[in-house]
Amino acid sequence: MTHFSRTPKPSHSPWGQIDYADQIVPGVWSVGTPSHGGFLLSPERQTAMPAVARRAGAAYEEDAEWSLVALVFADEFSAISCAERTMADIARDHVRNYYPDEYAHLTGDTPTAETSHVLRRREICSAAIGQFVVTSAFGDWADWVPDGKVGIIAREAIGITREGHYEYGDVERRGLVDAARYDNRAIVSLWDDLNPALCDEGAAGPLFRKTATLTIQG
Repeated sequence: MTHFSRTPKPSHSPWGQIDYADQIVPGVWSVGTPSHGGFLLSPERQTAMPAVARRAGAAYEEDAEWSLVALVFADEFSAISCAERTMADIARDHVRNYYPDEYAHLTGDTPTAETSHVLRRREICSAAIGQFVVTSAFGDWADWVPDGKVGIIAREAIGITREGHYEYGDVERRGLVDAARYDNRAIVSLWDDLNPALCDEGAAGPLFRKTATLTIQG
């Protein structure tokens, strides 16, 4: 195992002014700010990160990217307990779920849709490519939605990102569907499945052209 040197406390982070910092293993600082936090790596550690897992600026945010560091340096993170598990164990599960491509490269073990949230999202979403997918919904509190209805906006799914989110075309549709029917929608809500009444521009305002991303919960 490579031995890394301890480094001075970092003075800044990409997430803002550092409130606290803890060097949990040599060259890996866990930092927090008023808004966010994560791991900051020394140049030595950053160089040791495989290219597939390396992130720009040697910064690995606390929601997800930290797990890449803990998996790469699993020997050291196995000595750090978190509840009843080690950080390395938690990181392994996290990377498999949310970074399946990196996980396969780092471990030689290929995840499946049953073992990875992102692969499951990709599988679910791939069936809707070429169809109009509901991206947002409005209750009857909205001025263009009658009582007992849900107003929906849908866009054509033209692709899927590595994270399992849709990429959309430019044209949107607006429609109205019974609230009860909307409440019983599928995980991926398709325009054709809901069969809404199409809103014209006079009823719902002009159709929009903008960029958006839909997250399907795993």
